Amino acid sequence: MMYRMRIIAAVFLVAVLCAPLHPAAAQQPDTVATEANTLFDSLCLAYLGHGHEMLDQAYSIGASAIPQMFAQQFLGKHRGVALTVPGSGSLYMLGLTEQPSCLIAAPEANAAAVMKVFAEGSRRLPVTYGEVDGQHQQVYAVIRKDAVSGQQKRMIVIATMSPQEGVRGVILNALPAKTAADIGIVPEKWPEE
Repeated sequence: MMYRMRIIAAVFLVAVLCAPLHPAAAQQPDTVATEANTLFDSLCLAYLGHGHEMLDQAYSIGASAIPQMFAQQFLGKHRGVALTVPGSGSLYMLGLTEQPSCLIAAPEANAAAVMKVFAEGSRRLPVTYGEVDGQHQQVYAVIRKDAVSGQQKRMIVIATMSPQEGVRGVILNALPAKTAADIGIVPEKWPEE
């Protein structure tokens, strides 16, 4: 639990340090939720397993490196790269690990709105939800066309948020199906291919 709390604290610290100059409060939560999902889909889901291509895409939309001290707190026990990605009135964090996994943290987003937008996407099935280390998690089985190979790929998405109503912030983490199976996440059913 302390480990998860440190990661969330690091995400919020970086968000405050790198906050845009215009007030984020003026932006509607649904806009932030849509933007977080768009980034997650176009970077993590589309390029999972193709780190260099994913980073090229992130840099092309204005991403910049996070200082290593904060990056490692965000990435946890896995080595990788962490970037900030500016949005239209909000700031997001992108993490790419050697595991491989890809995560987007949206510290200013309304988690319920993010999950509503995510669940409405095509070829996503809920697997499970519950409390893990004091945080609420929702797990989805996802099938998505790979942006590099054009092949369909299976992934597991783990969304982590505070269990307390009204607390902002969500982390969306994508793992290849094999990596997820290695840690015990095997859905009974996948979306239609």
